[in-house]
Amino acid sequence: MKEEAYNEMDQLIHEVLKEEPRFSLSTDFADRVSRKVGDRMLRRRLITEYALKIGVTIVPLLVLAGIWFFVSPETIQSWLRNPVGEYLPYILLIILIAFVVFADQVVLRFFLLRRK
Repeated sequence: MKEEAYNEMDQLIHEVLKEEPRFSLSTDFADRVSRKVGDRMLRRRLITEYALKIGVTIVPLLVLAGIWFFVSPETIQSWLRNPVGEYLPYILLIILIAFVVFADQVVLRFFLLRRK
């Protein structure tokens, strides 16, 4: 029984190999696929590293802000009075720094490492 199945399979394989395939792959297909997979892996690694760096930077600052927030009740009142006008330059500076770090750590490294 097994021999019959093997013979059938061998016969089917021989028939398939005799015919020309109905499709063709370009000569650089494997190179393009491997480049795309490498780009995705590199992008994922760079974004993970960036998130880790941002987390290591922001978490201690949040802890310090939390300690300061709970120690001083006057701070709460001053934040509720005019939070946007008073802290807007600091918020914009933090956003600008985050953008520059993202561009440096992710975008530039992605394009430089992609060349290699």
